[in-house]
Amino acid sequence: MELLQRTAMMVDGGGQAWRGGDQEWGPAKTLVVLVLTLLLLGEVSGSGSQFGTDWSAFEGVLPSKTRGDNGQRFPPRLNGTGPTPLCVSGDKDRGENLTLLVSITSAASQVALREAIRQTWALPCMASPACEYRFFVDIMNVTEAYAAILHENNTYGDIVIRGTYCPHMEERHTFPALNYGNTFKRPWVYGGGGVPYYHFRGLYKLDWKICHSKWAYAMNRLALYHVYTEDDSYLCMENLLHQFLHLRSLNVPPNMRNWRMGDPKWDGYDDNLSFLTQDIVRAFALHYPESGFNCSKLADDGNPAPKVHLTWGNSFMSRACDWRNALQQHCNLTYSTPWLWTRVFQCPGLAPLPLTVNTTSRPSPVPTAAPTLPANSTRLKIDLLCPATASTIHNHDAGRFVRYEKHIEHYCEFNFVVHKVSDVDIRFLWDNVTGHDYHNLTAVFLNDGTGGWHEILHTIARKEETCHTAANVTDCLRW
Repeated sequence: MELLQRTAMMVDGGGQAWRGGDQEWGPAKTLVVLVLTLLLLGEVSGSGSQFGTDWSAFEGVLPSKTRGDNGQRFPPRLNGTGPTPLCVSGDKDRGENLTLLVSITSAASQVALREAIRQTWALPCMASPACEYRFFVDIMNVTEAYAAILHENNTYGDIVIRGTYCPHMEERHTFPALNYGNTFKRPWVYGGGGVPYYHFRGLYKLDWKICHSKWAYAMNRLALYHVYTEDDSYLCMENLLHQFLHLRSLNVPPNMRNWRMGDPKWDGYDDNLSFLTQDIVRAFALHYPESGFNCSKLADDGNPAPKVHLTWGNSFMSRACDWRNALQQHCNLTYSTPWLWTRVFQCPGLAPLPLTVNTTSRPSPVPTAAPTLPANSTRLKIDLLCPATASTIHNHDAGRFVRYEKHIEHYCEFNFVVHKVSDVDIRFLWDNVTGHDYHNLTAVFLNDGTGGWHEILHTIARKEETCHTAANVTDCLRW
C-alpha cells in the first residue's frame, strides 16, 4: 500500500518551452504557467495523494480538475491538417528523459487511421517532452505506396520504415515484395504474396516487431516504458502518461521494476498490445537474435508448421519462443505479468440506448455531480463512474461497445486502450471521452495478476470507512 499512496508531480527540465502551440511562450506567459503550476502543486499536496484525489499533471501540459473539450485542450496544428513535424534525428539525450515511447504498427494504406490518431490521442503525447510515438510501416521501395509514405513522413516526421538499424531484417528477409501484411498470405508455405517459401518466413512478424526495440535503441529513444500497439487502436494517452510518470517517481524495488502486460492469449499475448519496461526492450534490442536468444526452438526447425501465424505476442507462449525463460537464462532478467484485461470494479453498466444513438456528440464542460448517499443505505459508497468494459478492449465491435457506455466522458479514467476501432470511432472517443480526473492506478503495474486492482479496491473501501466520520461527507466521497 505504501507504493499506492506515494505519488509525486513530475515536472522535469524546468524552463523548457511548452509545445502545446505553434510558437514558444514568452517570458510573461511562462511566468504565469509557473505560478499556476505552483498553486496546483500546492493543492495536490494539501489534498493528499491517495487513490482518487489527484488529476492529470505531466510535463508540458497544464493540469485541470474539470472536464473540458479535448479539441480545445489539444488543438491540431498546421491549420488543422496535423501536428508539427517531429524532430527525427539528433535529439541528444532524449532517451534518458523519455518516459514513454508508443510504437504503432501501421499498414501503408491506412492513411485515414494515422490522420485520426495524429489529430486525437497522439496530441497529448506531442505536447509532453516525456512522450514520443512512431508509426512503424513495413514497406520497401517496390511500389507506388513507398513514395507516398516518404511524402507523409516528410510532412509529419513520425514514420519508421525498414532500415539498417535492424540488421536481422535485412539479412533474413531479402524479398522486396514481402511485407508485414502479406507474410502469411496463403498458401505461404509454398509461396504466397509472390514470394517463395524460405526458412525464416515464419519468423517475419516476430522479427519486424523486435525492430521496434532496435530502432528505439539505435535512435536513443529507449524510454522507461514502451507500448506496442496497432493503428486501429485508441490509447487513453493522458491516463497512460499519468500512470507512467507516477511510476517513474516511485522508488520501486528491483523485484517489481520489470513487467510485461497485454491482452492474454493462452500463456502468451495477442499481438495487438504490449506494455514493456525498459530492461525487457533493451534485452531484445541488444541480444536478439544471438545464440541462446533467437527462439531456436522455432528458428532452427525446418518444418514450417510450428511457425504458422507466429507473432510477437504469441511468441511469449512456452510452446513458442518462451521469452520469459529465455530472458531469465540469457539476461538474468525476470518480470511480472499484471493483468489489464479484467473487471474488478462495481461499475454502472451500459446505457439503455440503441446502438445507433450516441450518448452525446460533445459533453458540456461541467463538473461531475457530487455523490449522494443511496436511499436506505447504511454505508457510504464512492460512486465509481467507470466503464462496463475491461481496462483494455480487443473486439471488432469495440466502436459500438463504447457508444453504450453510461458514463462515456469518464471512460479513460479507468481504461487504457481500445482496439479494433475505425477512424470514425477514434474521433468519436476523442470528442466524448473528456473527463480527465485521473486516479493513481500504479498498483496495477506493480503486482502480478489482478493483485493491483484488488489493492485499489481495498484502498477505496478504507476511504469509504473514513468518510463516516468526515466533517464534509460530500467532499470525502468526491472523485
